[in-house]
Amino acid sequence: MIMSKLFCWISFNRWSWLVNPGLVVFFLYVASDLQAEDSNDPAVLGRSVVVVYNSQMPESKQLAEFYAEKRLVPRQQIVGFNLSKNEEITRKDFNEELQKPLLKFLAKNHLLNFKTSAKGKDATGTTVGEAAFRYLVLCYGVPVKVADDPSLQEAGGLTLPEPLRKNGASVDSELSLLPLADKKLILTGPFNNPTYAATNIAQLHSTNGIIIVARLDGPSAAIARGMVEKSLLAEQDGLWGRAYFDSRGLTEGAYKQGDEMFKQCADLTRNYGFDTWVDSTSEVFPATFPLSDCAIYGGWYSGKYDGPFARAQVEFVPGAFAYHLHSSSANVLRSDHDFWAGPLLARGATATMGCTEEPFLAGTPDISVFLSRWIFGGFTLGEAALASQAWLSWQIIVLGDPLYRPFAQNGGKLHQRLLIEKNKKADWGNVVVANRSLKLKTSPDEVRGFLTSQQGFATSAVMLEKVGDISFDEKQIPEAITSYLEALKKSPSPQQRVRITFRVVPILNGLQRENESYELLQELLKAFPDFADPAAIYSQLSTLAEILKKPEQSAKWKALLTKGTPP
Repeated sequence: MIMSKLFCWISFNRWSWLVNPGLVVFFLYVASDLQAEDSNDPAVLGRSVVVVYNSQMPESKQLAEFYAEKRLVPRQQIVGFNLSKNEEITRKDFNEELQKPLLKFLAKNHLLNFKTSAKGKDATGTTVGEAAFRYLVLCYGVPVKVADDPSLQEAGGLTLPEPLRKNGASVDSELSLLPLADKKLILTGPFNNPTYAATNIAQLHSTNGIIIVARLDGPSAAIARGMVEKSLLAEQDGLWGRAYFDSRGLTEGAYKQGDEMFKQCADLTRNYGFDTWVDSTSEVFPATFPLSDCAIYGGWYSGKYDGPFARAQVEFVPGAFAYHLHSSSANVLRSDHDFWAGPLLARGATATMGCTEEPFLAGTPDISVFLSRWIFGGFTLGEAALASQAWLSWQIIVLGDPLYRPFAQNGGKLHQRLLIEKNKKADWGNVVVANRSLKLKTSPDEVRGFLTSQQGFATSAVMLEKVGDISFDEKQIPEAITSYLEALKKSPSPQQRVRITFRVVPILNGLQRENESYELLQELLKAFPDFADPAAIYSQLSTLAEILKKPEQSAKWKALLTKGTPP
């Protein structure tokens, strides 16, 4: 039975479970018991945040106030500084206009108290005695990176490998070491993160010398504001959808570890229950790839956003995390068409990470560490992002609400509420159950029976497609076709329509049902007049028209194929 098998898995892995009115046990990970008991109290979380804005930019202050209102950050923990409007600032300006004034503000408001130096009564001292906050949120308009200063020569830097002998860094990464500002750490090269791969949330505290820094930023203040709104929405109803990872198929060499990281990410999302796609070819996802209902994306290695992300509309669900590994992914942030971080946010992603300059592979976030802590460990976005970075005082920025925790709720209770409310997101919960059940070797027939018994199944393109996939994998082709064709009638998302059509057409052709294939492909062209590769559809339509003895139609498609223009 599904119930007995799931219960064994739940008991072993600290899952919560709940018997729903139907026939299923639904489960999701409960936040780690290492999380403080009051960590879900919005007021407590709000008091753990300091918000910084650029006082020269009204939209920066407005964003700071909006975020503080939504996250219950005390007004006295919002501060503005007169900063450059440029993304890059000099080391001198960073020190004089941001770092030192921020330290004074924190000390004055007893947010970061230092033990007095033996040499005097310096307010910043040398040792953190007490910290009343954990998170630093930088708002749109705060400079993004500190420029490399070749005139700054440090003896300790000469011992580093030549590529690491630079002192430029992201503003965010430098500020993460704010409690250590008086330690006179060398600025050349990276600083080893003592909390890297932490599994105990208690380690990630300011009294240990590290602050969790993230920014609400991107191509515009409106986009940054949307990041907050979408985070809150996903926290309320959960983060649901599909996971996509674009590896490179590397089996040897120095960059193999990057591919291994994304494979581990795929294992994590599959274990959670997400439908997960992995591309192992050397190329990135093609422009025609049907990236539907994207909740999590990870990929590499292209210098500019491309493939499905170059489309005007990308199907990111509210709350989606998207990350593309590239040395310059956030080299320019306030643009919707340069590199990766800005365009991903402009196209609907809720959170991402990026590199302001060359970090080298070892200096990029380990996204498998991030996802394991975020999805399974009860970490906030900010906590998981900090734990994923081996180096600080370096090139990484975290873009998103650091308090964002879409996996914090008890999954069974959340699913039950969505079912009672007849919220369509409950369909995704049913898919998670189906995927976990299949992973536990539950009979595919039982899993299909579970899905078909759920409320709203007959009108759910999501569940109908899943039943089609299960039937196809079991080589029950007539049943698969029936489910796929029904899914196409039930208002699938645009990219879901593309995927199902391209999957079912070859099956229909194999059964000599070319007339149905012909109609489906024509419908696809009508729905997507700007399809990225219309020639691929023209070619199929021409061939099908010949089989169906429609010479005039075949000639029309061949002519369009030659011209490369849509009908």
